[in-house]
Amino acid sequence: MTAGGDRLPAEPVDERWVVVVADDDEMARELVVRYFAKLKLVNRVVHATDGDDAVRVLAEESLCPALVLLDLEMPGRSGLEVLRWLRGERRLSDVPVVMLTGSAELDEVDEAYALGISSYLVKPVGFAALQDVIRQLGLAWALVPSRREA
Repeated sequence: MTAGGDRLPAEPVDERWVVVVADDDEMARELVVRYFAKLKLVNRVVHATDGDDAVRVLAEESLCPALVLLDLEMPGRSGLEVLRWLRGERRLSDVPVVMLTGSAELDEVDEAYALGISSYLVKPVGFAALQDVIRQLGLAWALVPSRREA
């Protein structure tokens, strides 16, 4: 549902709208998938296991990232380096990015916001916190709930 309570389309119009989860921690990636299932969102989740993999996935022109969940500390490029690259790409510069990380260092938080993140969540992240961020981002046009009711 949107913030106003309107129902969203039952299925994604275009399967290219994906959620990219870039995190080197497999458990963190799986937790996001479980949270999205609990929210009954049917967007495909595409995983990236490090910063270089995140850039490769995001550069795939056949995908339209609706949302990127980005860890700060990853092998290869850091989350901030991926974010700098993302903001420099014309096609991707407006994609909402949520920094999902174990670091709460103020310098890193400030830099991430200066680079244009939408939100910053410190791990471990609870379901309610992720749900609130998704709602606040207003991504009803891209994040699509399943037809199946609970």
